[in-house]
Amino acid sequence: MDSGTQVVAKVPNPNAGLPHFTTASQVATMDFARNVLGNPVPNIFAWSSKAAENPVDAEYIIMEKLQGIELERVWLSMDIQGTTIEYFQAAVGYRELATVVQLPLPKSPNNALRTRNRLPLWHSDLHVGNIFVSQTEIVGLIDWQSTEVAPLYLLACQPYIIDYDGPPVVGIERPRKPEDYQQLDTDAKERANALYLEESLFSLYNSLTCKQNPRL
Repeated sequence: MDSGTQVVAKVPNPNAGLPHFTTASQVATMDFARNVLGNPVPNIFAWSSKAAENPVDAEYIIMEKLQGIELERVWLSMDIQGTTIEYFQAAVGYRELATVVQLPLPKSPNNALRTRNRLPLWHSDLHVGNIFVSQTEIVGLIDWQSTEVAPLYLLACQPYIIDYDGPPVVGIERPRKPEDYQQLDTDAKERANALYLEESLFSLYNSLTCKQNPRL
């Protein structure tokens, strides 16, 4: 820019999510993380979530360019003792301990979603490529597109033995086969059965996680 300020323009991939909502949600999340939680998140200068209503003919977010470099470029050679990076690592552990202690105990796994009065804001892609550092200090966190609010047991990583990558499974409810299952041909039934098995294993894992770790 003429003032010397550098910006980053982000245009979502068509498969990133629902039009309008994906961009609008990311903007709202970044604003909350920056201005309410005080996290080092890029400042947003302009944005549009409705492609048909702007001259760019696309959804976009224009944000400040963070200073520093990606942590992945220097991680292996860094001495983090006494730095914000060390504090960040410790904070992750302290956060989990505090959550386990403070969250109320649900009456049963079936009403776990209704009994939570405190849910975490979860950055699901917080790897070393999305953390910017200057020397040994964290100066920015990026890529807030997939951030969500949900019970911790739903945010836990799946074991590789499950490796579920099908349609979203909501909560801990038992999956169901398609309503027209009986009218499907043999091949379609086999695919439906395979998907049902994968969904059932995934749902069972969530249910057992909730039951065995009730304070999550």
